Amino acid sequence: MWEQRLRPFVTRHQREALRMRYFFMPAHRFGYAARRTLIRAANTPVGSALTKTLAN
Repeated sequence: MWEQRLRPFVTRHQREALRMRYFFMPAHRFGYAARRTLIRAANTPVGSALTKTLAN
C-alpha cells in the first residue's frame, strides 16, 4: 500500500532530478560559465526584478 501511494510522487521527482542535473553539475565549461552568469545577473537590482516578474 505504501509503495502504491508514493510511487507516482517518487517517480516524478526522480524524472525532474534527471532533467535538472545539468544545472547543478554542468557537463562542460560553457555550461558552468552560463549558470554562473545567470546567477550573478539575478543578484543585481534589475536582474532581481526580472527574476521576480518571471517567477510570478
